[in-house]
Amino acid sequence: MNPVLTTSPGKWTKRSVCPITGNNKRGRLAVSKAGDLYLILPDSTEPAIRILKTTKADCYSTYEEVWAGRGYTGEPLVDSARLETEGTLSLFIRAEAVGESGRLNVAVLDFEL
Repeated sequence: MNPVLTTSPGKWTKRSVCPITGNNKRGRLAVSKAGDLYLILPDSTEPAIRILKTTKADCYSTYEEVWAGRGYTGEPLVDSARLETEGTLSLFIRAEAVGESGRLNVAVLDFEL
């Protein structure tokens, strides 16, 4: 996948990471202690999210999917303080309640980087 933004001295370049499908769900960006960038992206057509990673060492030129999960909806929140102090990407997101119509649950997903 291509990076969202890359820089060269005095110039910005914009590239699409994934196609925009007109949904109103916002993803999040998170930066690790090492300067690597994580994109947390809710799916536009089904209850799922995925996490893409690009590295500072690679000059943010390529992205790889490092995790995908189903059963999650809404817009994820990132615990930036925990990412900075503990090196853990911690997400707070709405989760589908299995077998209970109309009920919403929340989930905390922790990823050691």
